[in-house]
Amino acid sequence: MTAIDIPISPELQALMKIPSASDLKLPQPVDLKITLPTGAVLRAPTDISKGVPTPAAATAALMQQLGPLLGSMECLLKILALLKPLIDVIKGLPFPPVKAIKDFVKAAKDLIPCFGVVLPTSLIPFIKDILCVIHTMLSSVHDGLKSVAGITEQIASQMSIAEETGNEELKEALQAAQENAMTSASHLTASLGPIGALLGMVEPIMGLAGLQPFKLPDVGGAADPAALKGVLDAMKSAIDALGNVTQALGGCS
Repeated sequence: MTAIDIPISPELQALMKIPSASDLKLPQPVDLKITLPTGAVLRAPTDISKGVPTPAAATAALMQQLGPLLGSMECLLKILALLKPLIDVIKGLPFPPVKAIKDFVKAAKDLIPCFGVVLPTSLIPFIKDILCVIHTMLSSVHDGLKSVAGITEQIASQMSIAEETGNEELKEALQAAQENAMTSASHLTASLGPIGALLGMVEPIMGLAGLQPFKLPDVGGAADPAALKGVLDAMKSAIDALGNVTQALGGCS
């Protein structure tokens, strides 16, 4: 057989080139951290489910923690800055040092904007946004459960056919599918626990704003298709009620 040489472009040759060992070498673990003023250390979490983390992924994970932390620290740091001159003033009574009084007055002025945090006008937009997020979460869980309910209805229809025809293999497969569907429903209903806990944390803030707290009703479990229907009905009522609350606060975007 005659050998035929087929010319290959340099670009294709480069793509077909066997990579060197250095190119295949995995990156070393990245230990990105930020030392906080309190002495605690903020470290980038590692999500091994997404493979070996890269420095870019670790940096992004750390930045996601840093933003909320910095936003919550501003007023706290101003309070701490107020305490030092306040202690000096108290120690110097009945004739506190002039410098301590000046430092205290300056720190107090810096702290004044933080007093607006506990005003209803400042709290209501914050509460509304949290409730809108919870409303979206509940709607997502409800949609997931509704999808599972549709699957169980299809399985029940096919199960009737399998029983009429005596198809034992099909019945066994459908029973396994039914069990998997109900397991999925159980996982979805379990996600309501953290949502209820989040509502519990928002409750004191709603009280400061003069709002009635919103409690997530006990929707029960989804042990079978009949119970799943009850869960869906209870969740639909809760979602509608929460929607009315958010609408009264200005509505979700």
